Amino acid sequence: MYMQEDTTDYPTEHRDGGDRRQGARETGERRRLGHGVRLTFYGALSAVEDWLEDECRGEYQVVIVGTSDDLTSKTIEVMFELASDREKFKDNVKKF
Repeated sequence: MYMQEDTTDYPTEHRDGGDRRQGARETGERRRLGHGVRLTFYGALSAVEDWLEDECRGEYQVVIVGTSDDLTSKTIEVMFELASDREKFKDNVKKF
């Protein structure tokens, strides 16, 4: 079950041109996934992953940002290559 959403276009680079994310697996990965959504919800992450696999046209990545102390809620960031995938996700996020 969906709880809360924070929609952000994640910056892709520092002003000096360097990658903002430490430990980026490859140069340019962050640039490819430049549109993100942060949300907190109850439920299985598999529902989100299944939807992404079925519906996204571009690349995406799911990162668990945190969990509640009692493990009943999860906060995740979902990063998208395509803004259109992010918007489609936002339109459907309340189904999770």
